[in-house]
Amino acid sequence: MTSRANKVAVAACVGVLFLAGLATAAGPIKLRYKFKKGESLDYRMVMDQDMDITSEAMPGMGQKISMKMIIEMVQKTLETKPKGAKVEIGFKKFDAEMEMGGNKMPIPGMESMKKLRMTMDMSDRGEMGEPDLVNPDEVGQQAQQMAEQMKKSMTQNSLVFPEKALKPGDTWDFEQDIPAELPGAPDLKMKLKSKFKLVGIEKVKGKLCAKVRADVELSLHGEASQGGVPLKADMEGSGSGENLFAIKEGKMISSEASFNVAGDVVASAQGQKVATKLKMGVKLKMDLQ
Repeated sequence: MTSRANKVAVAACVGVLFLAGLATAAGPIKLRYKFKKGESLDYRMVMDQDMDITSEAMPGMGQKISMKMIIEMVQKTLETKPKGAKVEIGFKKFDAEMEMGGNKMPIPGMESMKKLRMTMDMSDRGEMGEPDLVNPDEVGQQAQQMAEQMKKSMTQNSLVFPEKALKPGDTWDFEQDIPAELPGAPDLKMKLKSKFKLVGIEKVKGKLCAKVRADVELSLHGEASQGGVPLKADMEGSGSGENLFAIKEGKMISSEASFNVAGDVVASAQGQKVATKLKMGVKLKMDLQ
């Protein structure tokens, strides 16, 4: 090996050791989101969703639905608070397309989604409060229904840090109940259990970032009604993801996740029960622009 090659190899090793030892050399790190009043962050999200539906009411006639969304989201800090902030979520772009039975079609209400604005409280640990729709009169009913799904998506994919400082290899758990948004059952909750792990520290785009892995389990067991017909849901799901969080800046740089949910929804009417089986897979990627 030449002298120049030796120097390059030594420099590379030193760099790797520095990054690997950053959290332990300076002690464990407290990871926290940081906010500045008036600051706007632009994120680009791509979501792919596939669903298979089979029903005892129509044996042999399963339905496949796929949907793709490309979203440009803006997160603006309206005001800072002790250990957190009030933020507004808006959209520059909201393109969505659905395919059902081999036919592609637009999703009604998507144009109105660009007008939609939501506010919420967010702690410096990443906990999100209940979002409020700022301008319901400017968007249609379909866009409002889509907003409810967006609320769930943001909550499901949020990265919440523990109170304690962390070093690579540390893990922590976070549990929450989120609205299932089933028709006729506004109080029915979906249980979400997340296990996080600080995998390590990496330098990405000139920023020192914490790489955090998330493993998620979710379950939905309860009763609702739709059009006066009692429904019973039994669904389970799991998924995983990886997040890059800029430590000094206190900002999420990127997030990538996928999960699958499957189960039965049983409708009871006139003394008869009809089961519908649902399978859904979702892939989500989000990057700070």
